[in-house]
Amino acid sequence: MHLLGLFRRGVLARADGPDRLVGDGHHFSEREHAHLPFHDLLVALGFALRLCLPHADDGVKTVSVWFKDGLGNVSATPVTDTIILDATPPELTLNPVTTPTGLNQQTIAGTVADATAVTVTMDTAASDGEATISGNTWNFVVSGLVEGTNEVTVTARDAAGNVATAATSIRYVNAKGDVNGDWTVNLQDAIAALQVFSGMNSAVLRADFAASGADVNGDGRVGIAEVLYIFQKIAGMRNTSGDPVIQ
Repeated sequence: MHLLGLFRRGVLARADGPDRLVGDGHHFSEREHAHLPFHDLLVALGFALRLCLPHADDGVKTVSVWFKDGLGNVSATPVTDTIILDATPPELTLNPVTTPTGLNQQTIAGTVADATAVTVTMDTAASDGEATISGNTWNFVVSGLVEGTNEVTVTARDAAGNVATAATSIRYVNAKGDVNGDWTVNLQDAIAALQVFSGMNSAVLRADFAASGADVNGDGRVGIAEVLYIFQKIAGMRNTSGDPVIQ
């Protein structure tokens, strides 16, 4: 791709900062190719030009620029350079998340290719920021999930500014006392806790009890702490966050 730049009575003048174009205007036309629209001409130090090439394919391109003065004289030797056009977004995937969850922290992960950074943003007060990239995978620990739905948006960006996004949501439920794993704390949990505690029926205990957040005192088993907590929750002595209600 060769481009011909024509400047009407335009000259390059040295300023205190970068070089700038002075004169009464500028115009670009094309050589050997169909017309391409050009915007935002920037003549900067080193004769770098900012061009808009909406129909060009990705890859390495050669740009040649000739200068023309008000008398019609055209520079004999063009200014040439190569540019790399890249309009292809990175490749990004997001693995399934655990939702609902009784834990207010979760590691999210996925795959990524051709990206320089992966950013995680949340629509709640949960933590967000730059993910860790290792080879073709990325991961990020989301902490401080708030009760309810937490929307997650993952953005991958490459060196050219192209972006790819993936989104999901994590519903955090305060699972303390949720012995049977139905994501509510009610009389059924109290009965199940008493059955497990007394050794009558351990089958009613949720399989992920130890990792679910249902364990009230963190001892890894169902005991009197869970039974008391559940009855307090049912009686309205604890709020939705599990904190005691001050009368």
